[in-house]
Amino acid sequence: ALIGRGMKGRMRIGAKLDGTFTALKAEMYFADGAYGDTGWPVDTVAGHNCTGPYEFPNAIVDVYGVYTNSPIVGAYRGYGHPEGQFMSSRLIDMLARKLDMTPAEIMRKNFLCEGRKNALGQTIKKSNGDLFGCLDAVEKALAEEPLPPNDERYVYGRGIASMMKSPKMAANAASCCHVQVNADGSAFVNLAGIEMGQGVHTVFAQMAAEALELPFEKVRIYFDVDTQYSPWEWQTVASMQTYRGGRAIQDACRALVEKAKKTAATAWNCAPGMVEYREGVCVHPNTGATLSLGTLARGFMAANGLTVGEPLAATGWYRVPEITEPDPETGMGNAAGSWTFGAQGCALRVDRQTGEVKILHFASAFDVGKAVNPAATRGQVTGGVVQGMGAALMEKILFTDEGVAKNVTFPAYKIPRLHDAPEKQTVVLLETPNEEGPWSAKPMAEHPIVAVAPTILNALRDATGVEFTAIPVTPERILEALKTRKEDK
Repeated sequence: ALIGRGMKGRMRIGAKLDGTFTALKAEMYFADGAYGDTGWPVDTVAGHNCTGPYEFPNAIVDVYGVYTNSPIVGAYRGYGHPEGQFMSSRLIDMLARKLDMTPAEIMRKNFLCEGRKNALGQTIKKSNGDLFGCLDAVEKALAEEPLPPNDERYVYGRGIASMMKSPKMAANAASCCHVQVNADGSAFVNLAGIEMGQGVHTVFAQMAAEALELPFEKVRIYFDVDTQYSPWEWQTVASMQTYRGGRAIQDACRALVEKAKKTAATAWNCAPGMVEYREGVCVHPNTGATLSLGTLARGFMAANGLTVGEPLAATGWYRVPEITEPDPETGMGNAAGSWTFGAQGCALRVDRQTGEVKILHFASAFDVGKAVNPAATRGQVTGGVVQGMGAALMEKILFTDEGVAKNVTFPAYKIPRLHDAPEKQTVVLLETPNEEGPWSAKPMAEHPIVAVAPTILNALRDATGVEFTAIPVTPERILEALKTRKEDK
């Protein structure tokens, strides 16, 4: 296991009086532990994406990985995106108050949309997603229930934040797939993407069934991964298995269907292009005769035993095109091949007596391209929100001077439990057609955690008037801040 988070930073943003961004300057320092091999990629991603889903015509970002006498740091859900975008999302909320605007007004004015360029110099396409629609959905959900009035014990507030996530991967990262058909007409699909609870094998089976036009129950995903015989896979990271693995499945299944049509054409003595394929069956163009995938699984065998055609097995692969390493001087380049955009908002209650925070309603909207498995996607969102709440309000590792973690038990290291979850969660999935993803699907797994912390802290500012700039915001910190604010008055 690796420790995540652990960043101190400074950020400034410049804007015109109408809220249009002009510049961003940031410094981030990551405590990467005693070894630097797993920390620096996270640090790099934080720098590339700290501008969030906004256009900044000028940006200077310096990120430093620092050796510390503590455990090594590495991949944790969000992979650098929550750290960098925490600062920009909080600053947008602060800027809105200075300009007498709403945060949503500033967001909409600066959103990355078709034709605009991100900080890496990449031009955004319409297919990259609809940030405006995501923010509209979140605002609509929160507006359905008015906040209760403040009283002597409780104060209430709302906050919103928008986000983006791009996959960090090597320029040569690829996924490979092997598909074969069995004599009973079932299909056997082999990829090396690891199932770690995200439901990728279910999605893989759905995709293969769709590509081969077979019933879902006819598709089996091979679960075991061994580098001696599994198709090559770069890594199961960056929320890219559905995206990259799905394209590999499409490629392999397309090749297998063409092979089946070629064998059927040989058996019927016609051109392969004349053979139709639908629902697992090759159809003769004139007679309507059919040959199923199961019949063709080992090639077509005539009555006298003469067999023609290849066994129905095929491989496919996919690499995100045109990925490059950033320019070492400017930090710019085509470092990301896909983005998923979203927005989040919450309504919360703060207990003045105890400092406890209760999330009354948390709303999330993401443009997922196509929700291949809507139930699993919603599960990713609701789970990611609760995980993000832990980072925002509870979780912090305490170290001795020697770098040894002190709070290593569940009572000492607090994580969200069932009663800590939001009283209500709203999940909205937008589907803007995506030209590159399989069936328009986009990466969508780590994304729900990215904007949770700034969303909550923006709501805390709305409720208490206190600008919190570090997490976790524990009840003790809230009580101390409320006490200080009262004394200052």
